[in-house]
Amino acid sequence: MAARPQLRGFLASNLKRDFTLAITVALTGLLSYKFLVQEPRKRRYEEYYKNLDPEKEFRRIRDAGGFQCVKPGGEVQDGCVEFLSPVPAL
Repeated sequence: MAARPQLRGFLASNLKRDFTLAITVALTGLLSYKFLVQEPRKRRYEEYYKNLDPEKEFRRIRDAGGFQCVKPGGEVQDGCVEFLSPVPAL
């Protein structure tokens, strides 16, 4: 003969087990993401900004033609002087 189904306290016993499992899986995922993705990414960003030379990067982008009003040699294009003039103080 088959065992009788549990009717009383079934929801409570299942919820206790399911919540414990859900919290364990969530914490495992959180810690895995933190140590396998986030921390290495932070270290890479720190290393990048520690070695970054903004002036050298500006010259590289300028020489590649990445700016609208500055030609690769550094001279200003016609019609862009008003954008490059200093803003008057108030």
